[in-house]
Amino acid sequence: SATHWRGATWVSYPSPDGIRLRRITFDPIGNPQIGNPLVLPDLKGDQPTLTTFGDGLALLLWRDDRTAVRIRLLFSWPGVL
Repeated sequence: SATHWRGATWVSYPSPDGIRLRRITFDPIGNPQIGNPLVLPDLKGDQPTLTTFGDGLALLLWRDDRTAVRIRLLFSWPGVL
C-alpha cells in the first residue's frame, strides 16, 4: 500500500525477510527517486496497510481471519523518516 507524508510517497509491502518501506520522491526533472528499503523483520508474515496517523506513519498489520488487526506507529526514525 502507499500514502503521502512529508512531501514523499511511502510504500509498504511484504517480503520474505519482513515488511519493507520505501520512500519515493521526484528529482527536479521528474525522475522518480526510490529510496533503499527499510526492513521490519519482526513483522514477517504480516500484510501491511500503510497510512498516516497523527503526525506520523502507521502500519495496520493483517495476518489471518483469526488474528486481530494490529497497528505499528512509525512516528520518527532519525535520518530516515
